[in-house]
Amino acid sequence: QPPAPSPQPQPQPRPRTPMRARGPSPALGLLLLASGGLALALGPEPFGDAGDYDVLVFARFWMGEPANETLCGTYAAGNLTVHGVWPQYRTPRDTHGWPQFCNTTGLVAEVNPKVADYFALKWGEVAPAYPAATALRYRDLASHEWAKHGTCWNAASDDVAAGDVDSVVALQKQFFQISLDLNVAFPTPGVLRDAWSSGQNVSVKDLQEAFGGADYVGMQCNGGSATKAGQNQLTMISLCFTRDLEQIKCPDSFIQEEYSNNCGMGSVDNIGVAYHCNSDNGHT
Repeated sequence: QPPAPSPQPQPQPRPRTPMRARGPSPALGLLLLASGGLALALGPEPFGDAGDYDVLVFARFWMGEPANETLCGTYAAGNLTVHGVWPQYRTPRDTHGWPQFCNTTGLVAEVNPKVADYFALKWGEVAPAYPAATALRYRDLASHEWAKHGTCWNAASDDVAAGDVDSVVALQKQFFQISLDLNVAFPTPGVLRDAWSSGQNVSVKDLQEAFGGADYVGMQCNGGSATKAGQNQLTMISLCFTRDLEQIKCPDSFIQEEYSNNCGMGSVDNIGVAYHCNSDNGHT
């Protein structure tokens, strides 16, 4: 088990605000309720049209739950876990980097219980923040990801007829399956797993190369806050894809975005990845 790490940053969903409103504080993106659940507490701020975007971003958490809730020996201990798939613009549109909340009708915007049940076991393994019915501190992220990003992923979201539950279920299954498939196709690289298991830092360059190079990956540290001395703990990794799910270079607007890539923008040379998982289940 690796040595004790520095204080653990909190994983955060993507900020709600358009690019012009972003600042250095990770509080801009904080959507956690006092109880620890995730919710659309601030209300939707729609922008853009469903299906109208240029790139898909696949984001994953590192240390996505408090360490004392991440059981040793499970997938979540020592692997990247699913954050979500985000439609993205190559260049900002009216200062917005991405579409969001493209359909706010209750039928479409809410994750159907059939979908939540369908993915429950897999989410519990590779996306522990997704299920709503869990005792974990961070939960129900699936609702946020679908409402904000999933409703913009496919133009068919706007073509759903009143009461057509089957179409909604089909769309949601397709959307959430993308992140599961990409997680398999792009597993946690050995350089990251090795650094975690040995309690060592990993170099920014080595981690970038593990994903194809600096232009192909966004690396977030400490929840996207401005990186200062001692604040270089990895919290998220993001990759970019075409609509056909072929990996591509990320747009400059994404690579230069502090929330997504503050660790990859030249401010640090090495990233901390160590943390203690919970060994109460008998694993070490």
